[in-house]
Amino acid sequence: MIIKPTKIRLAVWLISAALIAAPAQAASYIVPTLVTALLADDNVLIGTVDRRKDIITRLSPGLEVGAESERLLLNARYSQDIEFYRDNPDLDSTEMRRYLQSEFLYRLSELVLLSVDASYTESQFPAELNISTGAGQGRIEGERAEINPALSYRFSPTSSGQLDFRHTRDRLAGGVENDTNAVNLEYDHALTTSTQMTYGYTYSHFAFDNPETGIVDLTEYLHTPRVGIFHNFSAFTSISAQVGPSYTADDVGANFAVQLQRNYSKGQFAVGYNRSAGSLIGEPGLVELDALNATLTHEFSNEFEVSAVASYGQVHREDADFSDDRISRAALSAIYRVNDYAAVTASYSFSEQRISGPNGIDNIPRNVAMLALTLTYPRRSSPVIFNR
Repeated sequence: MIIKPTKIRLAVWLISAALIAAPAQAASYIVPTLVTALLADDNVLIGTVDRRKDIITRLSPGLEVGAESERLLLNARYSQDIEFYRDNPDLDSTEMRRYLQSEFLYRLSELVLLSVDASYTESQFPAELNISTGAGQGRIEGERAEINPALSYRFSPTSSGQLDFRHTRDRLAGGVENDTNAVNLEYDHALTTSTQMTYGYTYSHFAFDNPETGIVDLTEYLHTPRVGIFHNFSAFTSISAQVGPSYTADDVGANFAVQLQRNYSKGQFAVGYNRSAGSLIGEPGLVELDALNATLTHEFSNEFEVSAVASYGQVHREDADFSDDRISRAALSAIYRVNDYAAVTASYSFSEQRISGPNGIDNIPRNVAMLALTLTYPRRSSPVIFNR
């Protein structure tokens, strides 16, 4: 895997910092977890030709530590996937995936909130790193590191603003390296108790590099001003929408998102559509991303919950690589909480990528069924509710 010993030291440092930096009055906690899962996968290589089926045993140890007070929230989580393949032992790996995330929130005053989010994800499947679309094929080592500091200020009881910076670093073995830096400004103003307006602007700078493929210091920039609205039709139904142009060096496009959400006594349903410009891990240049998605969550009881997700995405760029790539995904999962220490999860997911290849259009279908047992140790102290 791409991960280096420095990444291990970073995980240890973040977890240690979460404990050491916590003030004495903060409620600290340590939560070890272990997930054991059995999976049936009909396309373990996510390929168009060599579609191997296999039964996979997965072990996922993890650790969450943190501290919380009325003004401070500090949290760090780390997990790792170890997989064993019944019919393809050459694919066995103790480093299939690694995930590290930390969150820091500190309320400087009643008006000012400082936050820093940081994450590191490593996977042998690039499709898992392109979270919004699920685009990607093959088994290739990749990683994504991200840090996002932000400062929020409340101007009045009805208005607030935020300034944040996001740095993302993508690496894919044999692919193009991509560093993205984005500065975002946002202002929110409540017109009434049920309607809020949002005004924002984001400047993004992309740097692509891979001398082996002839791409050296390719840069792109993107300007995305926008205006949005959030409205509660009732205590259970709301809609949010944002729209604005997106400017690049030689093109003007549309950037918009809309989502309708319905809450009810036992769950929640949401459907949304968004269009944006961005990048894909391992690929040079900007692409247009379109996504239609729907989610449903229903609680039959405090112990039993079912959720369903469906999405349809399209990746478009005016070249031979991404002329009209499409991704369909659906998943159904159920979780039963046996007690505070154990939970059983069953899930089924389907995905199909329609991609442009040298011989025309290729389809990459994949079906994965999973049964998992999660063992955890409850938090060792009752967290204080952070004043967001």
